[in-house]
Amino acid sequence: MAKFERCFPSELQEALKKPPLYTECLLRDICSGEVFPAFRNNKIDFYHKGGRLFEFDGNEFTTHVKYASVLHGYGKPYIKENLLDYGNVRLIRDFKEGYTRIKENCSLHSGLEASGVAEIYEKSSYLKTDQNVVVLDIEASLESLTKEEEWSDELPDDGKKRTQDRLDLLLFNKPERCLQFFEVKHFGNKDLWSKAEKPPEVVSQMLEYNKQLEERNEELLQAYKDYARTVRELFGLSEESMPNPVSLEKDVVLLVFGFDSRQREKLHELLIEDGSLNGFRYCFIGRPKHAEQMWKNRELGK
Repeated sequence: MAKFERCFPSELQEALKKPPLYTECLLRDICSGEVFPAFRNNKIDFYHKGGRLFEFDGNEFTTHVKYASVLHGYGKPYIKENLLDYGNVRLIRDFKEGYTRIKENCSLHSGLEASGVAEIYEKSSYLKTDQNVVVLDIEASLESLTKEEEWSDELPDDGKKRTQDRLDLLLFNKPERCLQFFEVKHFGNKDLWSKAEKPPEVVSQMLEYNKQLEERNEELLQAYKDYARTVRELFGLSEESMPNPVSLEKDVVLLVFGFDSRQREKLHELLIEDGSLNGFRYCFIGRPKHAEQMWKNRELGK
């Protein structure tokens, strides 16, 4: 099984600072919370509005072609064919030139859950040094303990299971120096609801994730110590503003959002009162405002 790592060494940090895309565009939006940088192993993924805006691998930036299909010199949503070869209308020559429009395109392709996570990291990014609980990572992928045939995110879901377990959200309580993973579901996600007296699909997901966190706890904790160190180095934070974590909770919390007061009753009836979440931790918040609210509202199904 591949080791889980979150290392972005100093030489790659220096390489990141050279392209104008980072220094003149991304850094500004990172500081405001509009773009969230998530460290991988020798890479950084930059997220915006729930989509992966750019990836930097130590040498160059990449983005999805559907985001980079941008015309320079034409800002309207529709264009006539005869304008494609007219005057200043042309494809962008680099990512910096098309940065604003690339961000706009990125924001158009996110699902409900990715957009919900984005609202949380925009308000509680780890660069928000005045907050006790912050978002440290998103979309953390671990090699599945029960691998089956792989399928691509770019193809329709044909029922095959991913070879990766993808944990949606990682919160860090800085005063307690404790990490907590969350699985994020919109109220409308069919995986929340039972069929034919079977437990909802989310239960099997939670079991798999909890097994990962139990078996790989020390490995994950060490990776996020490296992650915290990288945050301090790259963004000039103190150990008080970004301390090293000392513990990682061994179970994931199910966060359900996107519901009103009437729908909350359905959640309790079909997930809590029927026992579906017995022994699992959960958090039901219609529209999360910040990470600390989620941390304080964790409950245990009984």
